[in-house]
Amino acid sequence: MRKAFGIVTLKFWHGGVFKFVGNGEMVYQGGKGATKQVDPDLLCYFDLLEMGKECGEVKVVEGLYYLIPGLSLSNGLRRIVNDSDVVELGGYADKFRTVEVYVFHGVESLELEPTELPE
Repeated sequence: MRKAFGIVTLKFWHGGVFKFVGNGEMVYQGGKGATKQVDPDLLCYFDLLEMGKECGEVKVVEGLYYLIPGLSLSNGLRRIVNDSDVVELGGYADKFRTVEVYVFHGVESLELEPTELPE
């Protein structure tokens, strides 16, 4: 049986950095945001990776993290490495309707064109 409100919001943040400010609190500075509407029951780790790739102008995602709603970045940031983590994220999304996801893009590998050797 489907839930009445199965669609939730994931707020993706990318291109910024985490920093500690004067009071010792962690903040996320810079970067851009993108919002996606998803059904958490149909979400898997590879779906999140693809969404992360769509956020930036690079094709490599080094890491995905989500923030447990109601907690600070210092104590509520969790790494996403497999489907079990996505299920946990989905539980928070069901309860709070919105979860923030942080995407770390790696350095894009160069795509070299094949060269012809001189004859």
